[in-house]
Amino acid sequence: MYLQVIEHSKLLHFVFKTQSPEIRLYLDDVFSREFLKKDARLFEIKKGRLHELNDCLEKVKVNYSNVLRNCPIPFSFFLSKNPEDLSKVKIPLRAGKIYLLDNLKKDVDSEFKEVPLFHRLQRWYDLIELVLPSTVDPKMDFFFKDIFWTGKEKFCFFCKSTWHPLENCPALAEPEARKLFIDLINTSFSKLSQILWKGISEENFVKEKLKYFYIRHFYLLPEFLKILFFKADEVKHWAQFRPEIEPPVRGGDIGIGLDSLIKKRLDIAEKKFKSAGEEDYKASLGLCYVNILKKDFKQAIYFVENAFEKSITPFLKSYALFLKGYIAEFAGDELVAEELYKEALKIDSSCLPAQYHLNLLLYRQTEDFRVIKPLLENIYGIYLAYLEPFFIKDQKQLEELVYQRLNQKREEVSKRLKEVEDKFHLLKEIMSEKEIESYEQQIKTLREYIYEGGLKKIERASELSLELNFELQGYIFNKIRLIQNKVQNLQQDYETLRSFWTSYPYKREDSFFGDTLKEIYHVISDTNRKLKSRDLSKFIKLILKELEGAQKRIEKLKKAKEELNKKWIFRKRVYEFSKNFIILESLLTIFYTGGHFLSVFKGFENVLSFGSFFFISLVFLIFCLLSAYLKHYE
Repeated sequence: MYLQVIEHSKLLHFVFKTQSPEIRLYLDDVFSREFLKKDARLFEIKKGRLHELNDCLEKVKVNYSNVLRNCPIPFSFFLSKNPEDLSKVKIPLRAGKIYLLDNLKKDVDSEFKEVPLFHRLQRWYDLIELVLPSTVDPKMDFFFKDIFWTGKEKFCFFCKSTWHPLENCPALAEPEARKLFIDLINTSFSKLSQILWKGISEENFVKEKLKYFYIRHFYLLPEFLKILFFKADEVKHWAQFRPEIEPPVRGGDIGIGLDSLIKKRLDIAEKKFKSAGEEDYKASLGLCYVNILKKDFKQAIYFVENAFEKSITPFLKSYALFLKGYIAEFAGDELVAEELYKEALKIDSSCLPAQYHLNLLLYRQTEDFRVIKPLLENIYGIYLAYLEPFFIKDQKQLEELVYQRLNQKREEVSKRLKEVEDKFHLLKEIMSEKEIESYEQQIKTLREYIYEGGLKKIERASELSLELNFELQGYIFNKIRLIQNKVQNLQQDYETLRSFWTSYPYKREDSFFGDTLKEIYHVISDTNRKLKSRDLSKFIKLILKELEGAQKRIEKLKKAKEELNKKWIFRKRVYEFSKNFIILESLLTIFYTGGHFLSVFKGFENVLSFGSFFFISLVFLIFCLLSAYLKHYE
């Protein structure tokens, strides 16, 4: 069995820099002690010695742990029956991993039967990966950043991968990269890493699964020029920029040139931009990108310098300086790039691309993790850092910090949502079924945003929780107005009934009326006291219940008042009738009695007869009855 060592030169030089020759020699020395060296990076493993490979790799990892940190050994290892079998391998191999063809599977299995060492054989495309304790991935979400270093091409200008030349970058085929970036920051970190890993390990680098990685530097893509061209009047500083901005569709030479540039019709784009004239910063930026895609970086720098001179706002000027610096960095001039990034930040301190790439450049120079921390101050920088292949050595520490920020944000928003839920549960029993269903759905959505979504969704959940809190507060205010109206109406009814009761003369007979009025008064007083409470939501249900009870008592008293009023009026009529009839009868009696004794009435004996007396009394009776009945009482 043969062991071949495959060097990943980009990753090797990034991690070890000037120590690269040293680790090559060390690796060679470690393997030579256990296996028979046949050629440069080719060793023969005798039967029963395969398990020694784990010890060799462990020694390398331990010896260079301070340099590697979270990064795997920048070599892949291929086991075969024939050294020429390596030429059949066309797929990317991960750093620090051991691979073999299917024809070696039984041999490898038999090697570990008598050895108490953990091992596992798992599929990697058309190869088999041998997993040993020394090759197990670290416990991180994004444990596979090494794969982004395995391509044969130079780092792509647009996506920073090594799998294709810049003109074939999949990101260039995305017509709405900014919208994809919005999807990216709405996706949780764990889900994002799962999507990317599935795209790499299961689906042969399917563009659809890797689109978030390709478009993360959306500000480098030609599509971003839509913002620079058509929204520069609105976005004067990077702090005002939002990926959600929708630029208008424009025609003319600039519009047609930009559309052609996005579709990679470079000849048409160049012609249209030149027609617009270099005096327009838009044409200069367009021509800069045309030359980037043509890989003519000297011309690209000329046009971006021209665009800088013609730009007015800090947003445009800082972007032009950043782009010039990025082109210089891509060409290998890191010192010039660093100065240009700093100049861009002097013009606009919120320039995200300049800030990110400056810190990335400083990290590459110093490997000081503290340089990464400022990138985690805003949502865009957090996602860019999380996906950054250059942070492979500090990925675990980076993820810990990212999740720390994420949990802090979740905790803050959860507290805000808890306030909403508390208010909702207090108000739930006074809401309609439709209102309850609507609020429950909104709260469910916010929970999903907080615990399943990315940072953008968590921020959105924070905004929506605040809005929902205000909405429920408005609901409370509406209920307070309703309560105040009810109390006002109740107070009016109470005053009317109290006024009646104050003048009602038969209180002892109908004491229930006064007792009920006292109960209503206590409800009104208690409600007015509660209305002054700072947090009324906890009392609303009780208040409405008490007011409902008080209103029923009012209705009962209104009906009782009618009966009592009838009773009172009846007694008034009886009194009026009795009074009038007694007075008239008394006068009639005096008249008749006097007529029998006084001589002046002689000759009127027939008039003063008993029959006449009875008839006149009857007339008086009818008159008094009618008078009492027809008299109006308030």
